[in-house]
Amino acid sequence: MFYSPKVISDDAELHQVTDEYALYLDKDLNPKGVMVEYYNVNFVEHHDLFKKLSSEIFKGTGVIKTVDPDNNKKDKVAFLKRF
Repeated sequence: MFYSPKVISDDAELHQVTDEYALYLDKDLNPKGVMVEYYNVNFVEHHDLFKKLSSEIFKGTGVIKTVDPDNNKKDKVAFLKRF
């Protein structure tokens, strides 16, 4: 899973936080994006809240899907955006 604006600034760098996720941080250490590795097959298996949330938000065949929180005002998507 990857969340960011459409374009990440050139001064942002990817910083690995744990073996599961990384953050894009700008030079002032402001977060610009987050990447969760193996989200569906690993991360959600260890985080029950996200497992339930994901099953409700990401419906489909496993094909890459973009969820735009601005066009989908459901509380669940808003929570994922805050994450």
